[in-house]
Amino acid sequence: MMQPLEGIKVVDLSTWAFAPVCAATLGDWGAEVIKIEDPRTGDNFREFLSVLGIDESQMPISLFGLNNRNKRGMAVDLKKKEGKEILYKLIEDADIFVSNLPTRALERLQMDYGKLSSINPRLVYAHATGYGDKGPDANKPGFDASAFWARSGLMAGLGVEGQPPVSQQFAGIGDQVCGLVFFGAVMLALFNREKTGRGQEVDLSLYGVGTWVTSLPIQMVLSSGEEPQRTVRQEGRNPTSNYYECRDGRWLFIISLPDEPYWSPLCKVLGLGGVEQDPKFATRKARLENNIELFSIIEKAFKTRNRDDWAELLDENGIVWTHIPSNFQEVIDDPTTSANEHIVEVEHPEFGPSKIITTPIRLNKEAPPIRTLAPELGQHNEEVLLEMGYTRKDITKLKDEGVIP
Repeated sequence: MMQPLEGIKVVDLSTWAFAPVCAATLGDWGAEVIKIEDPRTGDNFREFLSVLGIDESQMPISLFGLNNRNKRGMAVDLKKKEGKEILYKLIEDADIFVSNLPTRALERLQMDYGKLSSINPRLVYAHATGYGDKGPDANKPGFDASAFWARSGLMAGLGVEGQPPVSQQFAGIGDQVCGLVFFGAVMLALFNREKTGRGQEVDLSLYGVGTWVTSLPIQMVLSSGEEPQRTVRQEGRNPTSNYYECRDGRWLFIISLPDEPYWSPLCKVLGLGGVEQDPKFATRKARLENNIELFSIIEKAFKTRNRDDWAELLDENGIVWTHIPSNFQEVIDDPTTSANEHIVEVEHPEFGPSKIITTPIRLNKEAPPIRTLAPELGQHNEEVLLEMGYTRKDITKLKDEGVIP
């Protein structure tokens, strides 16, 4: 089946995760993506886990592999004149250029928007940054942990009053989210080009998406002038929307929004008939005023049964709830994960059948195909150069001059 982006050519000059996610998602839906790397170092994300003492070469799908699927790889020294010429030639018939190199670095390399758009006015030039292309931090380096997680207010906002900000336990939380937003922005520019015939520059920052992720509390402050209240679990204003531990030590989350329609069914499930009509809890106003006492009552009730025993009762009575996995293996084993193809099997040339997590976007209820796994450094140099019209003699000369490995 033809994919929607077949015939679209993407030149991917990006590192780490944010921008590569965007380029990989373009590749997922059929675009031809050519990833350009420095022949000396490659993408730093190739060896990201080495700082933790983990040998990624023993992993069939590394973190680099996840975000560089469905791409062909070239290693080109862009500091050399001949290397620049290779990229410029790629740009001549490209539709999209994706990069997260700093603006100054792109200018030094003569890969800025002005230069590349002069070569190809139809080019969609997509630039990812930490803090945006304007303001005092336009040239400040930013990772997802700093620009997205910390600077946006998310890190402190998840902590409760009087406690330290919440550490980001896992790499890439901001990168993966921002990469999909970046994909949407690029598609918008591509759609606009179909109407106008001209490309344009697309800018997206980790900080910008971070402030959008936290936009509800930020808007509360803009509108009311007051910071939203941050409380510990036991003091949440609405105990009917909270998470509770069950008898077997497993956790579940109940959501009652709005709370009134769910109050009676929840009391029925938990066996709290006497509590339901108690003046201290019978109305929303009363429950808000006596929230700590009500939390304690609900908490004790949930500890009388195992989580799976509660599942059927909650479903039968229309309570919105979900279990809370205690580890990521539970997420992998979740039947919803497999049913929606969030994880699919691929064939690795060395390790055989392997599994990879897919983009969450679905068309016709199907996940995009993983056509190719991430390339080795410079794996497709000769293949792409021959397609561009270079001869074997040209390629040998480029190798001799150190332009390509």
